Amino acid sequence: MKKFGYAIVILVIIPLAACSSSTPSPTPVSPTAVPRKSGTIRVSIGGSVNVKDVPSQMAFDAMREQGYTVEVIPFAKTSLIPVALDKGDIEVSDATTSLVWAAAAQGADIRTVVAKVGTSFILASTKGISNCRDLDGKAITFSTRQSVGYVMFEKHVAENCPGIKPDVILISETSNRMAALQAGDVVAAYLDLGDWLQLQQSAPDRFHVLIDFALEFPRVCFLTFSVRREWAAQNQSMLKDFIQALVATHRSIIENPQRLSDAIVKYLSIEPAQAQQLADACLAAGLWDPNGGLTAEDITYTLQFFRDGGILTTDSKVEDVADLSHLNAVLAEMGRR
Repeated sequence: MKKFGYAIVILVIIPLAACSSSTPSPTPVSPTAVPRKSGTIRVSIGGSVNVKDVPSQMAFDAMREQGYTVEVIPFAKTSLIPVALDKGDIEVSDATTSLVWAAAAQGADIRTVVAKVGTSFILASTKGISNCRDLDGKAITFSTRQSVGYVMFEKHVAENCPGIKPDVILISETSNRMAALQAGDVVAAYLDLGDWLQLQQSAPDRFHVLIDFALEFPRVCFLTFSVRREWAAQNQSMLKDFIQALVATHRSIIENPQRLSDAIVKYLSIEPAQAQQLADACLAAGLWDPNGGLTAEDITYTLQFFRDGGILTTDSKVEDVADLSHLNAVLAEMGRR
């Protein structure tokens, strides 16, 4: 039996070998094989990771899966981020647009390339305050008078209740502003969306949103990613992959909110129920744009807004503070939504 089986094998192999000798078969290639990419990209983050950073963290992981090394560099003082970017200590900055554009106006060779997140802060007040006129002579708290939020507040007052003079108390830490509001030391406090949700849980029905800055100033470019132009020119492929990963992530969480909720649990280590609430609130507020959140029209509007508010004193143009070519190249491939 063994010899008979062996003979059959020989008979089968010989004809095959004869046929293949004249036409060699190509080595099969896996259709799913994707060349691994390489390179290191260092990205700043102001403070610790919070819910606004979660989609960016997801995009960083997507880049790591491609083969890139992504290092997230924390900065305690966000004012130092544009300086670090200009010096080459980081490749990509996540900083408030006002800081980056002010640095560019002073000669830093840096440009904004894509939005990170939209405006996410509000002015919360006690139920007894129904409009900004009720703030006249009352104590309210902001982080700083130089913040974009405070400039928005001043513009809101000028347009809706000119002449009022609230007593503005500057408190840098959000938790302390919340405590002052709950203790009755102030009647209104400048808060981020996540902090507002926390306040609602701890003190339901005591406070309400007096001013939703995102609704009132939707065209202001608030928090963006920027790069050094020299690095961008030398690493166009890596920058394109970064922007593409970010835009793809934003689209995926808009289409499937559960992805964002699960990611919040993963990156922030909080309970699923709380993560779901945060995800729903952030998506309802439209914090992430499916097209990168950066247009020439919005940049022009924001520049004028900053000039009117005294944040910028130079007559900068779109090309002086931003480079839309990288985002436009990505959207040309992915399509706009």
